[in-house]
Amino acid sequence: MAFLGRRIAHSGVGAGNAVALALVTDVVPEHGLGKAISWLNSSYWGGAVIGFVIAGYMIQGVGLNMAFIVGGSLPLIGLLLLVRMRSVQPVAATV
Repeated sequence: MAFLGRRIAHSGVGAGNAVALALVTDVVPEHGLGKAISWLNSSYWGGAVIGFVIAGYMIQGVGLNMAFIVGGSLPLIGLLLLVRMRSVQPVAATV
């Protein structure tokens, strides 16, 4: 049963990565696409490393229950920021 739960969780992460990559390719102009995708991938790993350190200090400081509440509210904050993001129209490339 734990294997099935792990598979479901990882499929959600994969779907989130695909959506983020699609968003970057839609928003960023073609000449800056490589740099934007590399920043996106770096932010995943940097966030993972920093997140584990912050979570450890948070669990020690305020307890496990509050750490889960804070961690659960972060995606909601991200969703609110995503909704406020304005649309960008692609610029025609000059040759």
